[in-house]
Amino acid sequence: MSGIQQMLMAGASVPIIAAYLIVGGGGAGGDEPTNGGSGGGGGGEVLLGSQELVKGQTYTITVGAGGTRTSGTGNTGGSSSALGLTANGGLGGAEMAGTRGGRGGNSGNGNAGGYGLNSSSDPKSRAGGAGAGAGANGGNAYTKHGGNGGAGIQSDITGTMLGYGGGGGGGEQQYTPGSGADGGGNGGRYSYNGGNGLANRGGGGGGAAKNISADRLPGNGGSGVVILRVNKPAASTSGSVTVTTDGAFTIYKFTGNGSITF
Repeated sequence: MSGIQQMLMAGASVPIIAAYLIVGGGGAGGDEPTNGGSGGGGGGEVLLGSQELVKGQTYTITVGAGGTRTSGTGNTGGSSSALGLTANGGLGGAEMAGTRGGRGGNSGNGNAGGYGLNSSSDPKSRAGGAGAGAGANGGNAYTKHGGNGGAGIQSDITGTMLGYGGGGGGGEQQYTPGSGADGGGNGGRYSYNGGNGLANRGGGGGGAAKNISADRLPGNGGSGVVILRVNKPAASTSGSVTVTTDGAFTIYKFTGNGSITF
């Protein structure tokens, strides 16, 4: 007989237990101002775990925005918080430095962005490093290829397995940009912009790449998310939340700020 079944037979109340996923916003990709490739943005921090909740207490939920692209190094993603825990946003990717492609941004978990490629003779090979993911460092750029984004962290808290907090790919002017991972945007090329990180997945934006005649943009970071999987339905919620069920559990997905009371 399970512990919960024993409590029910004894007339005791079952504790309110929430499994949580808290993801910070991803950083934006770097914006190369001259001739070469910039770094991808870092993925937001990912927090997974479970916590017993207090009946009658209201919990404030904050969801971090993705970092926005700007001239030079991309902006950092916003932090997300719930249940007294905070997931940091990812750092923005860097612009090209001298003859080296820009370095990727660090993730909110502290993983390191990849290094750009140094090419003094061929600007077309000055590729950007990738943004780090919540689960791994960003990839370094290599010959004619931007770095690939660092892996995020997988979770099936909603009932479907998805990756969160992946890094953005590094830009590459002429050849092959890096790929984003787990919600991160792909790197840009002189002929197209860097990809945006996916909304509510905390992915980093793809780095930009330019030549003297094409002005392409980096990708913005993807916004964060807070998801609670609870063994009892809430008494009330507010803000940007969707409610679904998966068997005996109720799932609350906050895509913007709000609150929840049990």
